[in-house]
Amino acid sequence: MLTVRIFETKLLALRMAKSEMLPLKVVVGMSLQLGFSVATTTILCVFGGHWLDEKYGTKFFFWIGLALGFISSILLVWKIVQPLQAIARDDKKTTKNY
Repeated sequence: MLTVRIFETKLLALRMAKSEMLPLKVVVGMSLQLGFSVATTTILCVFGGHWLDEKYGTKFFFWIGLALGFISSILLVWKIVQPLQAIARDDKKTTKNY
């Protein structure tokens, strides 16, 4: 069941890439950028919090690092997605709905 959904998602991405929306290279690049930025910021903040916990003998820096990682990931995703939303808004303005 999961492989069918993955295949359908890939077909949809290929159809979108062949249309006038975005080329496949751009879609793949944006996906990799989103995944890498979320993973990297969260992991770095969690390891930083763990290191501070080990250094000072506390238990709350890990949770602070986890929260900062999630917040910074959300902000990075917002910065990456914002230009795409602007493009979508411009496309809606130029096309007329009858």
